[in-house]
Amino acid sequence: MNRQLQKIINQFGTNEQLRNNLPGKELNSFVANVNHLISLFKKEEQHTIRQNIEFRQEITNVSHDIRTPLTSIKGFSELLLDPQLSSSERNEYLKIIQKKTDTLLRTVNTFYEISQLESGDTVLCFETFSLGELVVETILTFQADFEKKEINVKIKEDNFEKTILADKKATERIILNIIQNALRYSHNFFEISIQENERSLVLEAKNDGQSISSAELSKIFDRSYTIDQSRRDGQTGLGLYIVKAIAEKQGGATQATFENGIFSLAIYFQKSQ
Repeated sequence: MNRQLQKIINQFGTNEQLRNNLPGKELNSFVANVNHLISLFKKEEQHTIRQNIEFRQEITNVSHDIRTPLTSIKGFSELLLDPQLSSSERNEYLKIIQKKTDTLLRTVNTFYEISQLESGDTVLCFETFSLGELVVETILTFQADFEKKEINVKIKEDNFEKTILADKKATERIILNIIQNALRYSHNFFEISIQENERSLVLEAKNDGQSISSAELSKIFDRSYTIDQSRRDGQTGLGLYIVKAIAEKQGGATQATFENGIFSLAIYFQKSQ
């Protein structure tokens, strides 16, 4: 057994476990405990490897999300130095620079928001308000965007007068992210409704769009996960991650399903008394 232990120590990190063919309850218990520790270490090692892979992928995504608008800003800034530029060309380049600057600022703000949420520095101010009213107010600001993409918006107003106990600004962020996700992936329609159960009001959002596998669905709320990496187009992939983080911080929950070509999100909020 000493030779086995020495081999395990020398090759620690392998799947090798201690074997015992000798009688004795205490010895068997010792061997079982050692093997349990080896198994725990192996699981922790695999978890660390997985975290490192995810971290490297996230760094790649962040670099892309920041580098892309910066490259555009640099390129069009250099074009502005051309004395032969017409007034219309100059204005067009300035508009592009402004747009890319807004994209970059939005990306930086998103990562700052994530750091605040994960560090616990975000302080929520709970109050009672109508979830339905906030939904309508927020959707109206995106009316032109939906019309431009020819997405039909349907609002089911049942339970819209019901109130929740939550942070209003944080809840607005949830709704914004859901709408932006729908604008990005919907093909023809976006539907939003509020359901009620004994303890919660449930904000349900549905849209058609590209097919989502069960493997993709299980990652939909993960950090920096984007269904189609080729379509990041300035998007961080953190939208639904933030939705989940805020919902849970407010004592709620999230759920995502995909059935018959329809993607559905359910966000649970605590009902006010």
